[in-house]
Amino acid sequence: MSLRRICDIVVRRNIRVQGVLGKFFATEPTESKNEVVDITAADEKPVYSPLDNPQFQEDLVRKRDKSRLNPQDRNVLMDLRPYDKPVAWHHYKVKYKKRMLGIYGLKGNDEPAGFAWPTQREIKDAKEYERVAFPISLQERWKMLEEKKQRRNERTKRRHVFIDCITYQFRCNLTDNLEVYSV
Repeated sequence: MSLRRICDIVVRRNIRVQGVLGKFFATEPTESKNEVVDITAADEKPVYSPLDNPQFQEDLVRKRDKSRLNPQDRNVLMDLRPYDKPVAWHHYKVKYKKRMLGIYGLKGNDEPAGFAWPTQREIKDAKEYERVAFPISLQERWKMLEEKKQRRNERTKRRHVFIDCITYQFRCNLTDNLEVYSV
């Protein structure tokens, strides 16, 4: 037998022995199956699969997320509202909440959708403000603007007529003066 063949046999035997010994030492001894199990300590809702466990699902989602995006940016990408709780001062404003309601729907706000529409008192206050701030109605205002525009146009026409008269008079004087000097 050649030396190479002898080495191969020895190495194979050692590998086999290590494989068997590894299995022998790595296995746990089985306990006796006659253990007493307390049924009252068992959960009412058993978890049959690790996929049903919500904590497992959260860990799985966290491990699957390889984008390295901020949670806010990821929420926007997934059509969810960016923040679960208000972070900045403007998140408490009605305008921002209306915007979130428009973009993300009812799940975009923690409040009911009725906050986006004014109450009777707010409508009354707005009408009172408009009455005081703008005493003239819209139709009256349009009429006043039309009259102002007509007055401006009339003034412009009078100015053009005046300028035409002056230029005509200037031409007449010029021709008279030229005739006087030409004679």
